[in-house]
Amino acid sequence: APGASSEGAYQHEGEEFIYVLLGRLSLAIEGREPLTLAQGESIYFRSTLRHSWHNPGNTTTVLLWVNTPPTF
Repeated sequence: APGASSEGAYQHEGEEFIYVLLGRLSLAIEGREPLTLAQGESIYFRSTLRHSWHNPGNTTTVLLWVNTPPTF
């Protein structure tokens, strides 16, 4: 949803892949410059790095988000 966020940074075991199907997603990942992904863009990172996210747009963001191993 617009304005949704992780409500702070977190880390856990594993790896993550995110692909933006619709909208935008802003990410802050430890050791990297903050970035905003748009529709059709993707990112991969180790989940052990502290990371946080939020939807900076006024529309719903739809993602393909893969975590390994599953964390939920």
